Amino acid sequence: MNLFLFTKSFPFGKGETFLESEINVLSNNFKEVHIFPWDRELIQRKIPSNCIIHSLTFNETKGLKSIIINNLFLLVRTILLDIKSNINRKALLRPKAYFNDLIRALFEGQELKRYINKNFNDTNALLYTYWFSHWTVLLSFIKEKNQSLVTRSHGYDFNLERNNIGYFPFRPIAYKKISCNYNVSSFGSNYLKRIHHSEKEKIRVSYLGVQNQSILSKHRSNVLVSCSNVISLKRNALIVDVLKEMTEEIHWVHFGEGELLNDLKIKCKELPSNIKVTLKGHLKNSEIIEWYKNNEYNSFIHLSESEGLPVSMMEAQSFGMPIIACKVGGVGEIVNEVTGYLLPKNFTIDEAINGIKKVMKFSQEKRINIQKEQQKTFSAEKNFNDFAIEIKKI
Repeated sequence: MNLFLFTKSFPFGKGETFLESEINVLSNNFKEVHIFPWDRELIQRKIPSNCIIHSLTFNETKGLKSIIINNLFLLVRTILLDIKSNINRKALLRPKAYFNDLIRALFEGQELKRYINKNFNDTNALLYTYWFSHWTVLLSFIKEKNQSLVTRSHGYDFNLERNNIGYFPFRPIAYKKISCNYNVSSFGSNYLKRIHHSEKEKIRVSYLGVQNQSILSKHRSNVLVSCSNVISLKRNALIVDVLKEMTEEIHWVHFGEGELLNDLKIKCKELPSNIKVTLKGHLKNSEIIEWYKNNEYNSFIHLSESEGLPVSMMEAQSFGMPIIACKVGGVGEIVNEVTGYLLPKNFTIDEAINGIKKVMKFSQEKRINIQKEQQKTFSAEKNFNDFAIEIKKI
């Protein structure tokens, strides 16, 4: 069986680093993996030999009359399902924009189908969208009746609190057509079941995972690590606010870049002399892992205001690092009293200082237990193999 994998940009660019492990498992479980990235950038990462990249460019919408005639039933059904939906009904308050978006999606679906029919004879290939995204909508429009369509959902692609228009376009019709939606956390799965109650049997949990490690963090180290994009959602500046009030000698090392990196550099100048800062910027995922292997560090900090279930935390745990983080999204599924310290979303500086002090005192025995928790729950080899085997049966 072949797999058609639809991504945001992978294997191009810097994002979707968690796919770097999963793609190896998928390539071992499927004859061929055909990758369709929505965006194509200059940098390409290494992929297995049986993975083939496809590049699609959608032209300007044309043939409005034929689009409507050829897709009349689907068009009407999509509109009726959106009207029926308490969430998506609001999309029709902007009828012109709604209709234009729907026609555009139907057109892109036709273009995608034309490309697939031209290049493949395999109508039984499994369709897998890595995000519950526009790809999922297009595929729900064109998939064959005997074809399975599965999708993952992570955070921004299902959480309405992170959606600035208050709904996800054409999501009701997509749910009717998909075989299964695998969320990366129990939090996300339960959230979706409440919103899409009639489709709850299609919503499941499938944790991501990371490679198991044998090296442990050091409780004697004073290095505090963080790893995320430097954007407002991640609240990196709050780490500075907390460290500014600490009297202990701490070396904070941050991996990641983003639109607020320069602001963060300026803010770090406020820190007292007992706090050392190293902003590493963007590194490849493999380079971060090598840094973990070859340096001493104590704990991991993450103060984001919204999350799915961060792979960066799994990587930290694979080295036995205790984590201090806010209880948002699925974070409570990886951080607990055994593995670290949970803060409320709107924590006080004193609460954060107390948490940092506590996790940095975790004994080596506790760090071994953290590593065991990761290997039990967030092992890439186990989780991705289980996932591949399950979707092949759908």
